[in-house]
Amino acid sequence: MAEEFRLLERKVTERQKEQEERHERELKKQRESILTAEKIRRDNWMQEKSKEIKEMTVKGLQPEIERLIAKHKSEVRRMEEANADEQRRQREGLTEAHERSFNELRDRMLGERERAVE
Repeated sequence: MAEEFRLLERKVTERQKEQEERHERELKKQRESILTAEKIRRDNWMQEKSKEIKEMTVKGLQPEIERLIAKHKSEVRRMEEANADEQRRQREGLTEAHERSFNELRDRMLGERERAVE
């Protein structure tokens, strides 16, 4: 009977040990599952926050971008006007030079014709 009691006690102890090991494994799986889920949740949160920050940055920079575009357009317009003015001045200068040259040639030809007629 004492032998049966020790055998029964050993079986109970082994079962208890097996249950504790099973519980440990189950707890470990649950911890890993929780940690994995937490990591995924944290990664998703970080991605969402990064996206929000980027959108806020773009929205925040929009007025500055629009100001720079307007400034650039204004500068291009000013440069085009300056270029048009310079072309007009050059055309006027060339026209005056041609007229002067034409008048000088005409005067010289008239002078030669008058000398030839005399």
